[in-house]
This record gives sequence, C-alpha cells and structure tokens, in this order.
Amino acid sequence: MIRHSTIPLVLHKIVQDGAGRQFEDIEISMFQKILETCQGRCLSLDKVNICQRLPGKSFLLTFDDGFSSDYESVFPLLQQMDCLATFFLTTDNVGANGFVSWAQVRELHNAGMTIGSHSRTHPDMRCLTLSRQREELLSSRLCLEDKLGSAVTAFSFPFGRFDMDLVRLAWDAGYHTVGTSLHGVTQLPSSLLPRNSINGSMTWESVSQILKAVPLTRVKWLVEDVTKNSFRAITGDSMYRTLRDILTNRK
Repeated sequence: MIRHSTIPLVLHKIVQDGAGRQFEDIEISMFQKILETCQGRCLSLDKVNICQRLPGKSFLLTFDDGFSSDYESVFPLLQQMDCLATFFLTTDNVGANGFVSWAQVRELHNAGMTIGSHSRTHPDMRCLTLSRQREELLSSRLCLEDKLGSAVTAFSFPFGRFDMDLVRLAWDAGYHTVGTSLHGVTQLPSSLLPRNSINGSMTWESVSQILKAVPLTRVKWLVEDVTKNSFRAITGDSMYRTLRDILTNRK
C-alpha cells in the first residue's frame, strides 16, 4: 500500500453560530470552513485504502462522545461535500437526550462512516481497576457490534487520558486503532493514532495552521503536549479544565 501523510482531527459538539459556550463547542460556520479545506481528501478508518488514490496529505475527521449534532449538523454537511468521518460513541449515552439514537448510528454506519467506541460510561480509565478497564473496552465494542452487525475496531480514550498499559489493553480487547489526544501527523493504517483537537477558543488562523501541519507547527505541538501533560500532572485534571476554561473565557 502507498502510504500518505494523514492529519487526524478530533472535534466534539457542533453548534449554531453564536451559541457556543463550552470549550469544545465548534460553531457550524467554522466546521464548514474545515470541510471546505478537507474536501476530497477525507478518510474514515474503515476506508483507509482510499489513500492509495489521494495525492499528498489527507485528513481524518473524528468526533468524540456521540452528541446529537453528529447526526443533525455534521452528517448532512459530510454528505453534501462527499466527506467521510469517524464517530467514537459512548454506548451508555446512545439514545439519551442530546445524543445520537441507535437508528441514527446505523444510518451513519450505512452511509460509510466509521463507528468506534469511546467506552461504555466515559470514565477516566486510568482511575479504574483493571477489571473495570477491560469491561469498559470490551462491553462497548460488543454492544456496537451487536447493534451494527459488523466489526468495531477503533477506540478513543475519554478525556484523552491514557497510558501505554491502557493502550495495550485496548489492543488486547480487539481494537486495531486507538485514538489519543496527542498532536501529530500519521500514516494510515495506524495502531496508535494522534489527533489534533479543534476547540471553540480557536480562530480560523489557528485552525488553518493545524490543517497545514508545517514542520514548525509540529514542533509547537510537541512542546504543547509536554507542557500540558506536565501541568495536568501537577494540578489534576479537574483544576486543569477549570483554569483552561477561565483562560479561554469559556464556561
């Protein structure tokens, strides 16, 4: 297989312009600009072989949590612009208020989108016992496979929190691709997937720098990952998120 550089992105909830209040909310006009840049070069993890026919770099759009905006806002735009994406779902939330339904998940899957697991209950998996870690990984995969009638081989960690022991557990649980919160550019197929987060505090200029992923940007990513992880280790995740929301003026 000819392998090309792929820039993986992770997004969460897509909201109407002017409605974004949470740190990870992306306004729909911003998402449309992202799609316009990625159009014609979007992969999903189930369609990796397409990269054989793509010139230069490609993009991997991923969405965590399974918010209802995945179906109501993202899906129509993906279809309109002939783009693929990967949706990581927290299985206990499917069908709950504000999240996709199983019928919508099946429609996404049938349209060629990749469906992956984001755990069963969305815990910080580093804080669980080994048996609970295994249960979150395996039960969510089996649930999705039962609902979709096909194999589910991709997983992303809740809150982006992981260590290599958890990565190995995910591989042992049957996942071929494990999505992280680390920055980077990859080549597909990839067993350990970096994902560059797009959040509501970003301007289009900063988003476009992610989409270009020039060498200087990649160096900045490395520094950011080291700094952020060190700060989280000192303050704890809850304090880190509180300070982050204050500094970015998000509630």
